Amino acid sequence: MIQGFTQRAAENNIHTMVYFLRFSGDAEYEFLADLRNSGIEGMAFWLQHTCEATLDLLQKFRRASFPFVLIDRYVRGLDADFVVTDNENVGYELTKALLGRGHKDIGVIVMPLDNTTTEDRFAGHRRALREAGIVYSDELLGFFGNIADDNAAVVHRIMAHRRRPTAFFCSNDGLAAQLLDALLGLGYRVPEDVEVATMDDNDLAEAVDVPLITASQRGHDMGVHSVDILLGRIANKDLPAQQRYLKAELNFDQEPSVKMGGTAGV
Repeated sequence: MIQGFTQRAAENNIHTMVYFLRFSGDAEYEFLADLRNSGIEGMAFWLQHTCEATLDLLQKFRRASFPFVLIDRYVRGLDADFVVTDNENVGYELTKALLGRGHKDIGVIVMPLDNTTTEDRFAGHRRALREAGIVYSDELLGFFGNIADDNAAVVHRIMAHRRRPTAFFCSNDGLAAQLLDALLGLGYRVPEDVEVATMDDNDLAEAVDVPLITASQRGHDMGVHSVDILLGRIANKDLPAQQRYLKAELNFDQEPSVKMGGTAGV
């Protein structure tokens, strides 16, 4: 994403400054406010927190016609420019791929539902289940945090369910990597015992040498589109909000699985 952004900006003779930072809510608010007052013409950023103070600041940016573009995540109800993956669609397509491979009991591993990326991917997953006539169940849903032992306990709980899942849907590659560790620790083989579907920018399947069902975000294109929107906003602050959803690249050409489950859940 950063490469696409900086390359496209350079093609337009635009100087860029790139910050790789992780914030608390208050620190993010202060950073965005300070950056806005630093004399830059516009900015593109990945919003980490949607606290009230930050959302109020973004509304002020809009009222003042200060150019900014949200990348990868957007804010519901905020009429702002953004470029994101079509996350609802990719969650839907990956789940359809699992269903098409014979899985009917599918576990789900996500981060807390506090951002549009995770929410939309989860919504797409549930839509695919509904269309297949499968009843959703919270009992096969797990939230991962930052402690490996806690994550292993989450997986153990799901795998001990009376409808033990034969597959997992993960909302990103980082969670999938943690899931693989937990499954291995519990004695399950991937993909022989459990198949895993995941999505992100990373080449996780190659890194772990485990067959996975994957989808990749078009990170480079996201960066390019962000520059185009930002420059368009700088040139014409009266344009309607530019909101682009990019289709992910789906990678699940493997042969259908022979696993068959019972009543499905998530």
